[in-house]
Amino acid sequence: MEHGVACCIYKCMAEEIEEIRQTFQHSAVNITPTFDGPYGFVVSGNSYGLQNAIQQLQKLPDKVKMHQFKVDKPGIPKYLASDGGQHSIQRLEQQHKVVIEPVGKYARKEDVLAAEAGPNATGRGSTSRVTLRGGATVEVVQGDLTTFRADAIVNAANGQLDHIGGLAKAIADAGGPEIQRECRSHVQRNGVIPDGQVYASTSGRLPCQLVIHAVGPIWKGGYSSEENSLYNAVFESMLAAEQIRCCR
Repeated sequence: MEHGVACCIYKCMAEEIEEIRQTFQHSAVNITPTFDGPYGFVVSGNSYGLQNAIQQLQKLPDKVKMHQFKVDKPGIPKYLASDGGQHSIQRLEQQHKVVIEPVGKYARKEDVLAAEAGPNATGRGSTSRVTLRGGATVEVVQGDLTTFRADAIVNAANGQLDHIGGLAKAIADAGGPEIQRECRSHVQRNGVIPDGQVYASTSGRLPCQLVIHAVGPIWKGGYSSEENSLYNAVFESMLAAEQIRCCR
């Protein structure tokens, strides 16, 4: 069960959960939510009560409607992560019986279960590791990106996808001319990539499946939605990587 769905059931459907418990109380049914992922319920009771109570509980997620949207106004995502923003979110949740979950770098602090630093098992240098709720792990490793065996790597690209310097040039040189050739062809057909967007190209000779070229913003003092564009670039990169996994 997804974190947002579970939180909505816990916070907004407490009366329905209690009604299920009372319906089968003659079967000694007890329902306890689990918060330390995976999210769900621990149900105890006799076999008759368990079977029927679980059937009723399994219907609850279908009643939850989810909608995700991006906040483009500068400063709003950062405010939502602040104490004042969290208080506003809690007030809205109570008033309207909803659950509001900021995502990405503005996710709530309680979504991070553990963080650690230490030697990297791959031998590529030091590493920092953060475990999120639901089991996902974010790991930062120091090393040569062009040698990493992964589903995809992300390149810091410009809107023209001209890989002429820095990391972009290192990736293009290691992967071979087909990377620049494909990127140039894409821009000629579709135009310049806007800030916050990505393009996934062939990986050439690199030991990965694809190279995700993410176009980040140029800092202009913080008055041109640079922070939101950077967030979008990271988010779109994650979506592109997810598509690789889904298409296997």
